[in-house]
Amino acid sequence: MTTTTLPEGNYMIESVDLKGKFLSVENGNICLHAKDPQSVQVWKLTNNGNWVKLQGVPPDAVQEGKVVGADMSTYTLVYGDGIIEEFQLEHDAKDTFRVTLEYYELGLYWYVDDGKSVSFTDNQTYAAKWKLTNCST
Repeated sequence: MTTTTLPEGNYMIESVDLKGKFLSVENGNICLHAKDPQSVQVWKLTNNGNWVKLQGVPPDAVQEGKVVGADMSTYTLVYGDGIIEEFQLEHDAKDTFRVTLEYYELGLYWYVDDGKSVSFTDNQTYAAKWKLTNCST
């Protein structure tokens, strides 16, 4: 797999394995939900070299969204206050990616735990695949 970046902009992030489920926010945690215009489901992607940062774009656009972070004490993604806030995209297929992070030189992949929660695994076999759809205006 090769790491890549995408053009900066706003994206919806859909699970390839669970079609119709999008990266969302619930109670301060990152999870998967069906499309919901009342929830944060658009993510502003910015690049820093080979790394990307994802910041929520609230539907009301009144307040600034928080950055997706990794909470290493619970091995989950959180909405703000994560110890790690930059990730790499591994190009998997034509338009799908695996999302990785490094923690003390350990390579970890985003993983869908129970059909809803997003956590991490070091086993590439269980790494979730994602489709990022640009929705910048």
